[in-house]
Amino acid sequence: MLSRRTFIKAGLISAPALTGACSKPNYNAASKLSVIEQSHTYQFINQEDQVLLGVIASVMLKNVTSFDQDKIVPLLTTIDKTLAFMPAHLRDEIATMFSLLNNLFSRIALTGVWDSWEQASSKDITQFLDRWRNSRIDRLRAGYKGMHDLIYAAHYALHYYPATAG
Repeated sequence: MLSRRTFIKAGLISAPALTGACSKPNYNAASKLSVIEQSHTYQFINQEDQVLLGVIASVMLKNVTSFDQDKIVPLLTTIDKTLAFMPAHLRDEIATMFSLLNNLFSRIALTGVWDSWEQASSKDITQFLDRWRNSRIDRLRAGYKGMHDLIYAAHYALHYYPATAG
C-alpha cells in the first residue's frame, strides 16, 4: 500500500517533469515561418499568430474561387496592416484571443484541436470554426465573427485592391 508520504514525494518529483514535458515550446512554427515574409516588418502579429491565421485562413477561404495558397503571405501582411490601424481596445482583444488560441491548454479547451496549428487537419479546424460559429457562448461567436471578418476583409482587399499587399 502506498503511504501518504510516498505519494506526496512522488507528486513533488514528477510535477516538474510533467510540467516540462507538457509545456515544451513548439519550434516548428518559427522554423516554418522564417521563410514567410521578410520584406514586411509585422507590427502586430507574431510568428505564432502567422501560423494560426495562415491555417485558419486556408480553411475559411478554401471554397473561394479567387484564393490560392500563394496568397497567404500577402493576406497576413494585409491583416497585420489592418490590425495596426484598429483602436487599441480591439487590438488588445484580438491579441488576447490569439494568445489563448496559441496556448496549448486553452487551445485544447476552447477549440478541441489537440495538434499544433501547423499539424492540425483541415477537418479539425473546420469543426472548431463550426463550433465557434454556432456556439451558445457569445464570446466564441464574437471570436469567430472577428476572425471571419478580418480574414475575408483582407482577402477581398487583396483581390480588389492588390496594391494593399505591398
